[in-house]
Amino acid sequence: MDKIIISLVVSWVLTVILEGAAACLVFRVRSWRDQFLLVLINTLTNPIAVLICTLTVEYTGISRTALIIPVEILVFLMEGLMLGKAMESASHPWI
Repeated sequence: MDKIIISLVVSWVLTVILEGAAACLVFRVRSWRDQFLLVLINTLTNPIAVLICTLTVEYTGISRTALIIPVEILVFLMEGLMLGKAMESASHPWI
């Protein structure tokens, strides 16, 4: 159980830092509202993706790499749809 919690926290922190930096530096997302939405949406999607990958690998033995790719594609699409609907600067919802 501790392994899952540590994995969730580390993954969320890295995701928020990396995607937040990309949003600010590459896509020029400056609005506090849009930055908050980015953190909020990552807070919703990241734990689900990490739990799916961790528990599936743990209990089925499926390769983590083979599982991460389709899960991340689904997360990417979900985040893009949510950000596209909610962001003020909706020209870059696919961060």
